[in-house]
Amino acid sequence: MHSPYISALKQSDTKKIIAFLRQQYGEKYYGADEVHFEWLYQNFPCDWFQPYRDKGLFPGNAIFADDGTINALHLYLPFDAQTPTGTAVGIFDEEWISNGVVKGGGRLLASHLLSQVNVYCGLGCNDLSENAFKKIGLTFRNEIPRLVAVLDKPGLSTLLSDSGYSDAIASLPQQQSPTEAWHLIENCSSIPSDLIQVCWDQMTFGVPHDRRWLDWRFDQHPYISYQVISPDADGNRGVAVIRIEQPLHTGLKVARIVDFLAPHGQEGSVMMAAASFAVEQNCLLIDFTMSSEAAVDTIQKQSALKGLSLDRNPHVPYMYQPCAYGSKSNVNMAIWTSLNAEVMNFSAVKSDSTQDVIRSPDTAAQLS
Repeated sequence: MHSPYISALKQSDTKKIIAFLRQQYGEKYYGADEVHFEWLYQNFPCDWFQPYRDKGLFPGNAIFADDGTINALHLYLPFDAQTPTGTAVGIFDEEWISNGVVKGGGRLLASHLLSQVNVYCGLGCNDLSENAFKKIGLTFRNEIPRLVAVLDKPGLSTLLSDSGYSDAIASLPQQQSPTEAWHLIENCSSIPSDLIQVCWDQMTFGVPHDRRWLDWRFDQHPYISYQVISPDADGNRGVAVIRIEQPLHTGLKVARIVDFLAPHGQEGSVMMAAASFAVEQNCLLIDFTMSSEAAVDTIQKQSALKGLSLDRNPHVPYMYQPCAYGSKSNVNMAIWTSLNAEVMNFSAVKSDSTQDVIRSPDTAAQLS
């Protein structure tokens, strides 16, 4: 075999990419579902990547064997990063896998991509990748912030007991009982433009969610339905985008906030409306993951002023398909930037990467 070379993937390579993912992770792997795959990698809105898309390129790189099969694969989700100095080239690391034929192929692919972007982020990366990310210069953040309100402690306790986690019941946070008014906004296309602009303007470093992005990410999702909740009927004070999940093999529900748009000073009102909605839907809890330390502090403080106590990274399950604890109470994040920006305040939520998916034991990665 010749020395390994890195090639940019083309849209015509999609069948090879899906076949490689299934070979590595199993035939039912959710990341290789054709409908989800096309929506995620072919339809996303991103200004900096559009010229490459127009040329028939796919957001990824690979190391090919002499016969054209893939030996190592690196897929990414491009985004227009908002930074202290303006918009820049950003990517979320989505699939990073080698079949072991090319020694060091994975690191070669990551280093190659790192040289081409301003912001590189891996959201939900596992503990085993920590050393690999650190060796190529990324900051590895264990257990990024997650805010949780338990809404039905007896019900959650029963779920834990039935799932084999009886020992964890004693450490559950106190139950919250919000009863504020909430309003259902029809869809993300109905979110006020002024609110979207305000939230964009107040972001210093992160992933801005403009009208195109919100429409693609939530209204056009091929499998998941989302609820848009606001403290007022027109949504001007802010919105929370919520996914209702059912713990596998149960009739129970949990509420996951996957996006949160609120002007400064309205964070508590939006969170209170979201939690009140979740109570009326008989959810066991509501949670929200966000990587920005400063933003999480603000949301927690503003919610407390409204009477809603949010625990940060408590010992509750963070997976519900099926209900399960991990080694930590939330996902990890790896991040690097070439810009003068504080990585601890990089703002990303579950919906920015593939942390919000239809996951089950069957569709999860089946690693040998």
